[in-house]
Amino acid sequence: MKVLPMILFQLMGPHGNNKILRIYLPNKNVTRRSKIQPQPNIAIVKLRNSFRISSYCLPLCLPEQNEMLSPSISSCIFYRFAEFDDVISFLPLKMNILSHQQCKSTIRNVKIDSSSQICGEEQSNGTQLDTDYHKDMILDGFPLICLKNERAYLYGVQDWLQTTKPGENYKPVVLFTAVSAFINSINLFLNDSIADI
Repeated sequence: MKVLPMILFQLMGPHGNNKILRIYLPNKNVTRRSKIQPQPNIAIVKLRNSFRISSYCLPLCLPEQNEMLSPSISSCIFYRFAEFDDVISFLPLKMNILSHQQCKSTIRNVKIDSSSQICGEEQSNGTQLDTDYHKDMILDGFPLICLKNERAYLYGVQDWLQTTKPGENYKPVVLFTAVSAFINSINLFLNDSIADI
């Protein structure tokens, strides 16, 4: 498992001596993922101290249980962290959401689960997503954030599954774990966490 050291975030805001109290990892059995597919790439972490809302820490809404993200939604951003000369930078990339039929025809070699995965491709004709293959890029776990009714929603987290390296004139495809598949479980975890306070 790749974990980004907290020290690399110090330039992005104060974190103090915050510690993790509890971690919730969803059960793969609540999805239709096959045995050969990895565990969903999502976790809910309860910290000892909460963060104040600031330019470094903004709230996001969660979708409804099993809410499907329609390809007609065009205002989605895939935020990437990249490390360049020991500095963490954001790479916001505009994404098109693909139907599962479009996705399957593009990535053919990877099985996807329509109940717990979202497929997207970069909107621009550039190949900024080719940064996936830079040796200093931190992979997996990045958010897919979409605007709906002028609110920002966390719809997905980059999945463990990797697609093949893109060739010329090919827009790279990214698979996301769909947060909506786990909303009921997340709410149960959050209610248990409130009881711990």
